[in-house]
Amino acid sequence: MRCIINALATAASGVRKDAMHRSAYLSKRKKMKKTLALLTLAVVAAAANALTIVDPASDIALVDPNNPGLPFNHADLTSFSITNDLTNITLSYTAMTSIQATNWAKYTFIARKAGAVATGTTGTGNGWGRPFDLANGANIWVAGWADASPNERQVWTFGGSSWSQVDQSAVVTVSGNTYTMTVSLASLGLNVGDTINFNVATTGGGSDRAWDYLGTATNAVTFYNTATTLSDSLTYTVVPEPMTMTALGLGLAALAARKRRKA
Repeated sequence: MRCIINALATAASGVRKDAMHRSAYLSKRKKMKKTLALLTLAVVAAAANALTIVDPASDIALVDPNNPGLPFNHADLTSFSITNDLTNITLSYTAMTSIQATNWAKYTFIARKAGAVATGTTGTGNGWGRPFDLANGANIWVAGWADASPNERQVWTFGGSSWSQVDQSAVVTVSGNTYTMTVSLASLGLNVGDTINFNVATTGGGSDRAWDYLGTATNAVTFYNTATTLSDSLTYTVVPEPMTMTALGLGLAALAARKRRKA
């Protein structure tokens, strides 16, 4: 009888251990699935952070007193895109007609880093002193022009009391209707995780104002030097590039699988 009791006790103990092992296994598996799901969401979020804003066409009503009827379609934006990798941020402007063929106009980017000291005074609201600024101030100004060979560009930052040109090494490409500038994050004082409020504008020479900008369907610009305040409602957050996030996710997934096999 004692032998039978001992055998039953041993069997019951084995059942309990198996149940405990299975419970621990299921718990680990559930945690691993949750981790992988979060990693997948992170990768998708990083890949989706490339931001494109569509702008209405034919929203410039400029009148050139010296050249009546002169078309400004090369400065009439139809979309703007912004994205980044670990070291650079890329700004891409698309116009109604060929920027490359027309070969004159300026393409600007004005932004404020969250928490930065910024200026919002018209006349000092951007690095070039043009008569337009960003609502609530700006501390980043990137501007380039297509009517120079090679295409030139400048990067300015606001240091608390004045603007300073900090860089002129941005890479510019002009192809058909698209004008693109690639600027280092370091030159703008930006790091992964930073958020900026921004707007973009096309303009001309001298003291010309913003001709076309994002956030309104009817700019109806009829004078060159009318002061304008651009909306700061557009935001962008600098994130790790998607390939980096994907590599991290795959590495952690492999590590989790290895631990599971050992268990």
